Amino acid sequence: MARLSIDTHEATLARNGRSPLDQDVKFRVIANKGYEITSEQDWLGVDKPTGHGLNDVLIVAKENESGALRTGTLLVRSGNLYEELVVTQTEQAPDPMRLFYHQDFEWCIPLAQPNSDPVGDQDTSGKKRQDVLADPIKSGWEATGLTIYNMQGKQVSAYISYIHFNNNFKKYHPEYKSYDAGVILPRLDLGTEKVNAVITVQICPEGSLKSGLDKVPFVVSIESGSGYVGETGSAKKSPVFTPPTVQLMWHTVEYVLRDISSDTRIALRTDGNTADYCRWMLNEISLKETKL
Repeated sequence: MARLSIDTHEATLARNGRSPLDQDVKFRVIANKGYEITSEQDWLGVDKPTGHGLNDVLIVAKENESGALRTGTLLVRSGNLYEELVVTQTEQAPDPMRLFYHQDFEWCIPLAQPNSDPVGDQDTSGKKRQDVLADPIKSGWEATGLTIYNMQGKQVSAYISYIHFNNNFKKYHPEYKSYDAGVILPRLDLGTEKVNAVITVQICPEGSLKSGLDKVPFVVSIESGSGYVGETGSAKKSPVFTPPTVQLMWHTVEYVLRDISSDTRIALRTDGNTADYCRWMLNEISLKETKL
């Protein structure tokens, strides 16, 4: 039986065909019977137009000299199955601002167990993940500089190229003071500077596709040190973002962080979770300087 999936359905490119951060833009294709990728736009293509199994495919686009925003579509086919990825290319050059932190968890791939990609497979049943505090994941996890937000629960594990929070604390540990889970970014090497930045992450709820995915009240927060969330005001925590619970797909969340410094501790976490289960996944963390 043919199976086909891609890990995102939209992408944004700068004028030069790379990301707004001047990085390669890739997406993952899983096709057990092989795939073919085509585009009707002559400016848009990929580096691997055909393949089989799991492939990370680079989006290739010509320089946008049109002076306007343009949109194209990559059509991924496998037999009678197909997926579409909409690519938007701006007329803006990549932003040379500093990238303070980036983590895509690609180092997990060679360590992953079989059947460990629920998002790619669109199936949560029987998936295998590995504790980030145990071998063989532990050393790679420590190299990220991330720390677990709620060590009382400490149920953080790795899938094929993203991490998972198995937060069922309320159901099994009613004595816990907090039922939230997440990670805290490492301290930034900023010396005496205070800077403004944009933090971008991808999150995906997990759970049962039959009974519904879990509700995930996600926030970005300043846990300690200087800084605020938002372009103005004195908030230390973002508004709650709760992704839709009908499909296993990545949702991009982005917030401005203002006046952060080397003593700022930034958390990516749930907030005020009261459900028996709150399982979710985190991918593609980026913290980049911005001008306000």
